[in-house]
Amino acid sequence: MWAHAKDKLLLVLILVFPFSVSTTAGFAATIVPSGKVSIVRDNKVVGEFSQAAQIPEGYLLRCEDKCAIQLDDVGIEVEPKTLFSVNQRTNRHQLTVQHGTIYY
Repeated sequence: MWAHAKDKLLLVLILVFPFSVSTTAGFAATIVPSGKVSIVRDNKVVGEFSQAAQIPEGYLLRCEDKCAIQLDDVGIEVEPKTLFSVNQRTNRHQLTVQHGTIYY
């Protein structure tokens, strides 16, 4: 019971907290999926979304279909089943690809 409630709280924190922090910190990474995007932590899916959203920093994402990522000045196309993360660094973004294909 507690694990299920913890996952729901984690999903709320993933989707709400990064948005509020990113708007004040200038983190301008947005993902636009054409299907579902899974939020992965410790090899388990802890959340999903299927509409354009701010990228939750510090989590791996897996596009189940193609996705587009819009950073400050570059567009990136993500192939299906690609597992990746985007994190804000001083004056830049860090894109990490665990497996899959990304085009920019």
